[in-house]
Amino acid sequence: FGARLVVFPALAKAGKSTLTVQLAAAGYPVFSDDVLPIHLRTGQGEAMGMVPRLRPPLPPSLGPTTRRFVAERAGPRRTNRFYVLLREGECVPYGVRAPIGGVVLLERAAGARATLTPIDPADALEALLLQNFTTDRPAAAILDALAGAVEGSACYRLRYARGAAAIERLGEAFGPPPGGAARSGL
Repeated sequence: FGARLVVFPALAKAGKSTLTVQLAAAGYPVFSDDVLPIHLRTGQGEAMGMVPRLRPPLPPSLGPTTRRFVAERAGPRRTNRFYVLLREGECVPYGVRAPIGGVVLLERAAGARATLTPIDPADALEALLLQNFTTDRPAAAILDALAGAVEGSACYRLRYARGAAAIERLGEAFGPPPGGAARSGL
């Protein structure tokens, strides 16, 4: 979102990859899916250059724009997952770094109206710490780096059922994709 990253620390099956693909279909460049290295000295995230991986079947709530987007980019698959081969400009190249400007905890709930509620930065920090898997650095250095990444970031809980509505709330909070308004029909 602009020059800053918005990260979604969450456990498996929280909807991270589906939301990531919907963001790409809406025109937001994807910095990472699933794993985001955060540099201890700078607190910046580094692009992995990896494409998202989805679990079939696609959720019924996906709109025609996202379904077409996924169909046109469907890559290698297994029975329980497939890759979405993002094109140039849709996926940030490996090694690019950017500061973190937002931490959003995801809460998918059937029938929920999309809401973005401010949370205590300590809750955002805890979510990042629980998703951390670094083992070769001192714990204090990891805590300092993640606290630095959260400091000054907008911290929210996103409750939603449909990705399109979630993207509207995210756009209101963090800005539109490069080039203007998000695509519709997501």
